[in-house]
Amino acid sequence: MATTESYEVIDDAVTIHRDVRQLTNPLTGEPVGFQRGNGATYLQGDILTVEQVAQVYRDALDDKNDPNHEFVSTKLRKTSDEPGENLEARLDVPFDGYEDMDEDDVVRAMSVLPSATIQRIKRYESNKENRSAIVNYSIGFGEHPDERQNTKLDVPEADENKAVGELTTRNVPDGGPVQHGEGVTGTGEPNKPFGSTKASAGEGKGSAPRAPRTRSGRRPRSAPKKKADSTENSEE
Repeated sequence: MATTESYEVIDDAVTIHRDVRQLTNPLTGEPVGFQRGNGATYLQGDILTVEQVAQVYRDALDDKNDPNHEFVSTKLRKTSDEPGENLEARLDVPFDGYEDMDEDDVVRAMSVLPSATIQRIKRYESNKENRSAIVNYSIGFGEHPDERQNTKLDVPEADENKAVGELTTRNVPDGGPVQHGEGVTGTGEPNKPFGSTKASAGEGKGSAPRAPRTRSGRRPRSAPKKKADSTENSEE
């Protein structure tokens, strides 16, 4: 019976890529290597098939003179065991002392831990207490979905002495001129940008609006001088 050539992960957590397609020289058509991709993270004790391990890793593992041999040798080793996942590693405690940590401590630790370790924590937690803040933790955003609404944010207090923009609405008093509002009023008034009226320092929204300035009356025009009659000028 032929033995199965496979590779065992001997490090805590390793990302291994596959060979996606062979690359060829565009002029001669000769193969020049492989494009790698479809990487996945495997845990210690996982047994991988040959197809799951890119050729560059296999070559480095076989050739002791390869510059990457020493590094790859700390991650993988050849074996004849049947491929499969190490279920114990996936269901075991992610790290020592995990059970003594509360939910907040675990979430804070996840913000600085490697992605592979965070995945182990999420997987372990989903099979145990299934606490939402841990299971639904987002590695990309570095927070869990409920963190923003459950966290008390420190909002600076408003400066009462700072001049702020105020919204002025159209006001038609019983007596006196109309106070024009901001924005498009639909009454033919000019479009005044919102917040363009600045309140004075210390003046709040409850303060009374300033009285609009009245328009001064027109100055009376002097009567035009009459032109002298041409006949009178001729007699003189």
